[in-house]
Amino acid sequence: FSASGSGRTGNTQLEAATGEIMAASINLVISSEPCSAAMPAGASEFVFLAQALREQGILAILEQSGPRRRSDAAELSAIFLFFLAFFCIGGKGGVRGFDERLDRWRQRLAAAADLATLPSSTAVSRGLAALEPEHMVALQGALLAATMQGVPLLNHTLTTWCDAHGQPWCVVDVDPTVQALRQRALPESADLPAPVRRAKAFAVPGYPGRKRGDVIVSACRAQFSGSGFWVSLSMLPGNMPMAAAVAAAVQDVRRACESGGVPVDRTIMRMDGAGGTVPCVTALQESGVHYLTRSARYRLLDQPDVRQWLVAAPWQPVVDSLSGPRREAAELGVMQWVCDKHTRQPDGQPYEPVSPRMVVSRFKPADPEHKHGSGVLLDGWHYELFGCDLPADAWPAPAAVALYYGRSELENRFAQENREFGLNTVLSYNVPGQMLATLVGMCVWNYRIGLGAKVAGIAPDPAFGHDGNSVALPLPTPVAAPQIPVQQATQSTPPQSADVALNLDDFDWDPALAARPGWTRSLENRLQCPAGKTLRVHRLTRGKGNRVTLILRAAKGACRGCPIRGECTQSTNNKFRKEISITLSPFVNPVPERACERPRAPAWRPPLQAAGGKRAIEPPRLVPSALRRLWEKVTAGIETRIHLNLPPAAPPLPPWIVSDAARRQHRRTSWTERRAAHALPDAATVKIELRRVTRGPAPRGAQSGECAVML
Repeated sequence: FSASGSGRTGNTQLEAATGEIMAASINLVISSEPCSAAMPAGASEFVFLAQALREQGILAILEQSGPRRRSDAAELSAIFLFFLAFFCIGGKGGVRGFDERLDRWRQRLAAAADLATLPSSTAVSRGLAALEPEHMVALQGALLAATMQGVPLLNHTLTTWCDAHGQPWCVVDVDPTVQALRQRALPESADLPAPVRRAKAFAVPGYPGRKRGDVIVSACRAQFSGSGFWVSLSMLPGNMPMAAAVAAAVQDVRRACESGGVPVDRTIMRMDGAGGTVPCVTALQESGVHYLTRSARYRLLDQPDVRQWLVAAPWQPVVDSLSGPRREAAELGVMQWVCDKHTRQPDGQPYEPVSPRMVVSRFKPADPEHKHGSGVLLDGWHYELFGCDLPADAWPAPAAVALYYGRSELENRFAQENREFGLNTVLSYNVPGQMLATLVGMCVWNYRIGLGAKVAGIAPDPAFGHDGNSVALPLPTPVAAPQIPVQQATQSTPPQSADVALNLDDFDWDPALAARPGWTRSLENRLQCPAGKTLRVHRLTRGKGNRVTLILRAAKGACRGCPIRGECTQSTNNKFRKEISITLSPFVNPVPERACERPRAPAWRPPLQAAGGKRAIEPPRLVPSALRRLWEKVTAGIETRIHLNLPPAAPPLPPWIVSDAARRQHRRTSWTERRAAHALPDAATVKIELRRVTRGPAPRGAQSGECAVML
């Protein structure tokens, strides 16, 4: 054993202990100097993607975007490249820790992107904090669309769904996620500075879902189901209105479909129950994109004629993965959805009613006494409702339910994304800055899928034709609905719809209010408590003698901070909200029915049977995660060496001497001057050396020998 070379420790105990184990022919060099040519894992991917960004003109667009303040030490393009290295090399521990590890590679990685150096974490943080919302609104759609250019996966037979007629459809998933933050206690005292919370403008109180936190920030993203490409991103402090998120996502989806050769009228947007509202459906109908969503309008099932239909409906089994309850589905006709009068369009106009096609599913629950998850329990069955505008002959009820539950793949991809990129980490306490950091990770995700498809040699196989024109669907042929048995119809009571036929002005409110001093009735059958909080009708039931019982409930958070809360409850739960029950009796002489602005359409129409297709529904066959792993395996087998030769620098001037008057006066430098200062010198030479080091057979689908990647 001998220790030699630079940085020898001279530790005799270490030498003696190691010498007993190691053979005498091995020389151990103990040095603190890193290998000058060694590059980290992921440097090859960074080089490829940086060149792709340069060739596609994305870096040029970023150079002309972003803030223009003197205090912003880094351009938007440099910040983008910093996070590109962050996600390629692996910086899940945070920006500051990654910046410390980046020091020995910083100059050479920047040279691969034609920069003198990458910005520091401090400069990146200042740049993210200076971003404004308009910067990201203009960039996010264009950047994600650029990552899908030249990759024929959107319009491909492997990534589309096929309906009962064998016709292809493109499915897009939209789902908002919540990032919850815990707030530590900040002591306040006269001898302490004023407390400042860094996340004050970033996150606000809201409903955190299954997560624990005091304040939240919401992000809504859209992804193509078959290919796994991210296509849209929006972010907002607190709970995001689903209608605004859908309206923003639709624009990006339309742009991606037009550039990818996918007909817009053959695109379906899947949403959970938050998208089952009139504003969301209206935005999709105006864009031409079809929709499929869960519906929470379970009052429809309280109507006697609907109950009769559920008994006589032709239930069909739903194809599933054999891992959950065995569902069956049936058509439920058309239901009119009416929007609350306080919900308005952006121009202030009210929303017109929409009439989606309703589909119902049911299964036998394991616990018939208690409901678990969405839906309602009726007569020993667990029912769930869905709304859509898909043609019934192409998407029968069982196929529509199976299509909806295909949304589970989005949850799996959220888990994959957090595991591979850690995008659930807060990288900036400015919402546009956090959007930019998240957007870079989404771009790397898209690039990995697209480059993996190129390495695998997936040839174009357009599902919608080379020109992307829509194929006309056969129109359904309606036939008479099946008749409800007469015996069942005679046993039922006359239909009474709580939200259509019942007029609460026909009931006497005074006795119920007399028992509650300080409570008053307001418009739309609402009550106001003595503190001025409004309670809305949550549930209505009919009783004996034509009496009705109303369950009224306050909005979430309405009772928080109420000065007379102690008179209502002793609970200290922040989520507490007042709920009361009152019973109303009808007047002897009912009040005449109020005049309506327009004739009220029927709330429900029975379904019409259509001659549906005979083919089974075919889901996409592509596995995006396999393409990402293929690309990662290829780049992991490439050793990257970046050789940078800089011209000799001029001897620096003493600190008491400046080069010109501008430096002496500390004048503000222009972005052109700053860009030139951060660029490589003209005489600098950069040599990027790529070597295949993978031993054994090449990755499946990759070419043997040299690794050829065409960008």
